[in-house]
Amino acid sequence: MKKRMLLMALVAGMTMTAVAEERSAALFKVVSTRDEITVGLPDADADAIAKVLVRDGYLRLWQFALARGADGAVVQKAQREVVILGAQVVRIEPLTERGTLPR
Repeated sequence: MKKRMLLMALVAGMTMTAVAEERSAALFKVVSTRDEITVGLPDADADAIAKVLVRDGYLRLWQFALARGADGAVVQKAQREVVILGAQVVRIEPLTERGTLPR
C-alpha cells in the first residue's frame, strides 16, 4: 500500500512539474487568402515552415492569441491547434516576440 501511494505521489509531482514548465515558441503571422492568424512552433523559422508547406501541402501548428499571464502581464498564449493549407498561404511573417506552448 505504501509503495502504491508513493508511486501516485511521484506521478502527481511529475505532472505538476510538467504543467509548471512551459516551452517557448517562435511566432509568425500567416497571411492567407481568407484571413491572417498568429501561429507558433518551437525552434522554427519562416523558411522551414514554407519548405514543409511546399513539400507536404499542409502544416499543423498552434494558434496564438493575447492573454493575461500569471503576473497580470499581456502575453501570447497557445489557444488551439490548427492546420494550415499551403495552397491558401500568401505569406509568412516572423514576429519579434515569443509565445508560450502548453506541455
